[in-house]
Amino acid sequence: GIGTACSFYVGVSVAAYLVVGKIQIMKLLREPWLYAVVAGIIFKETLAPIQLLDNILTPLTNATYPLLLIFLGVSLYPIKAVSDLNAWVTAVLRVIVGFLIALLGTKILPVSQAVAAAVVLASISPPSTRYLSLAGSGEESDAQKGPINIGFLISLIVLIFFLVTDWKPW
Repeated sequence: GIGTACSFYVGVSVAAYLVVGKIQIMKLLREPWLYAVVAGIIFKETLAPIQLLDNILTPLTNATYPLLLIFLGVSLYPIKAVSDLNAWVTAVLRVIVGFLIALLGTKILPVSQAVAAAVVLASISPPSTRYLSLAGSGEESDAQKGPINIGFLISLIVLIFFLVTDWKPW
């Protein structure tokens, strides 16, 4: 579940910083999630009592939901592409084709359930752009932001559908 998702995120993020980003170690060291991963590994390996840490972090984790909703609203504003049929077709096809390819791949290849879950969830993930990243510069034009926003909304709707129905196609 969450451990697999975190491992997948850390692996992809580190690869992005080291491979795609032409070895940007200093930028990687400025990422707060990196320190959280290191702290988590230390606590897990030393078998330290984590109840105190859990008591401290629980209010912070509960605060992330409203903050992420605020981020979602800021990212999507202004959503001008609602009436753009091409944006909808592009986003829907991206999710459907990606999902079908992921399902086909996980059924044909002998992968574990955790890997299959990661592949399927990655296939429905929103488009990866600087505009939707927390630390990005948002260099996309207004014409590009519309399809990005629609793609983000469709991915969010599909993910909510998976969560509400508890459907696990992997």
